[in-house]
Amino acid sequence: MASNKKLNEFYKILGENIKKYRKKNSLTLEQLGLSIGVDKSAMHRIENGKPITITTLLKISTILEVPANHFFANTPKFNKEDFD
Repeated sequence: MASNKKLNEFYKILGENIKKYRKKNSLTLEQLGLSIGVDKSAMHRIENGKPITITTLLKISTILEVPANHFFANTPKFNKEDFD
């Protein structure tokens, strides 16, 4: 399985990217959360690097009108050995 350190870094950067696009869209944590069906505290956790589901990521992508792959910018790259 991938190292916890690498996964934690991945989710932290993912959350930072979500935050960047949320702010570009002039939305608060609460507004984005309500739009995707989660509360403000859940959005706060996501932006601070807690794991999220693909479904949640796709909802965020849709609301922010940003292709989902944009949220993966600058995240660490994984290889087969990371999951051995």
